[in-house]
This record gives sequence, structure tokens and C-alpha cells, in this order.
Amino acid sequence: MKSPKLVLFDFGGTLAEDGELDIAAGIEAVLREVGVKDYDKALLTRLWKEMHREIENRDSTPKGYHLETPLSAIFRNIFTRAGIKIDLPSDRAEYIFDKYNSSRRKTPYIEDLLEALYEKGIRTAVISNIVMTGASLRMAIDELLPENKFEFVITSADYLFMKPAPDMFEAAAKLAGVSPGDCWYLGDTLRADVRGSSPVGMTAVRYCFESEKDFEELTTVGYDGKEYKYYQVNSWKVLEQKVRQF
Repeated sequence: MKSPKLVLFDFGGTLAEDGELDIAAGIEAVLREVGVKDYDKALLTRLWKEMHREIENRDSTPKGYHLETPLSAIFRNIFTRAGIKIDLPSDRAEYIFDKYNSSRRKTPYIEDLLEALYEKGIRTAVISNIVMTGASLRMAIDELLPENKFEFVITSADYLFMKPAPDMFEAAAKLAGVSPGDCWYLGDTLRADVRGSSPVGMTAVRYCFESEKDFEELTTVGYDGKEYKYYQVNSWKVLEQKVRQF
């Protein structure tokens, strides 16, 4: 493996393991933050479910890329239709909702990997398919991994197109001022992460804790029909050790 100048991380399943979701608790936390006590829980739940049914039924772009629906737009829709005014910055509202909606923990050894990268002077940042803005996701990441040195956090909520669309990968390289060929992209899925970053020219590393092998060099066929090489590890400890050998 070639030493990178920039390592980009996915969020869910990569930096963090998601637990059970509790939509009602997230909504209640936002309303509690702004002092709203009297509201129709059943109505908000119905509006939320209706919106998500419509979102799930929408078509993708002609290239098969899915569009992201920002959480702030969902809030604006359901709260206004329920007659509730939310006098709170959208990034803060998203952060509060996420904090109470989801229970997360750090993926094992992720802090060791980050420490190794920083000791080698390798830059880091985050790209994620998520309904939260980069600003609100940054708040969640800083709470989860307070020692991080991520230069930026960009999300599909800000960039419209979800991975595997090339947009966020190309944008990240431009933001960092590096060639895609000098970037690693670390994620947990073939579809979004490996098949998204590889055609752009990045080195994809898939985190698959269920793999029986510690480290593998594999290939996959991208959505452009071309074959791409990628690496797979079953623990961030394995990748940490390889980084320390640079």
C-alpha cells in the first residue's frame, strides 16, 4: 500500500457503530430544547412516516445516484405543518435530534488508527451519506472522538448526491488540494464506499469486521463496468499497524 497524503473516512459503520434508533426521542429532545411542551405526538409521528414513505418512493437520477433529503427540510416540513415554531439554528436542531435518536459507540481501535495517521503527518477528513449537514455531523463527531483532527466534514445533505456519486469524493480532493491518487477512502460498504471512491482514483479500504482474514487485496467491478482493486481489513488495528510501517 502506498502512503497517502489524505485519509477520508466514512462515518456510520466506519468511525461509529450505530445502535438502535428512537425517532420519537429525537423529536422530543428538539422540542424540549425550544421549550415546546404541548404538541400532538401522534400527528408528528404520522407526518414523519408519511414523508419517509414519499422519500423512499422517489426516483433516483438517470445515472442511478440517489438524492439526499436534509434533516432540516424534514423538520421544517413536519413542524410547520403541525403548527410548531422551532426557533433554533438548523445545525443545532439536527445535532440534538441525532444525539437522542441514536446510540453510538466508536468502532474498535479507531482512535489508535487516527493516532498513527497523525503521528505520520497524514491528514484526515470525513465524507458521509447522512441527512445531517457537515456542521451538525461535526458536532456529533467531536463528541464521539474529541481528539480528532479532521480538516473538514462533508455530507450528502450539503452536496445533494449520495455516494457512490463522485461529487463528494471529487470535492474532498479539491478542498484538501491533493490528487485523488494520494487519498485513501475508508468505509464499510462495497456499493457506496469502494465503488464510489475507486473510479475517482482513490485507494479504497473496506472495513469488514466479519471477514475471517485480517487483510486482503480484492477486486470489484465498478458501476462504469471497470475492475478496481481495493483492500479489506477486519480491524482498524490491522490498518494501524500498516500505517506505522510507512
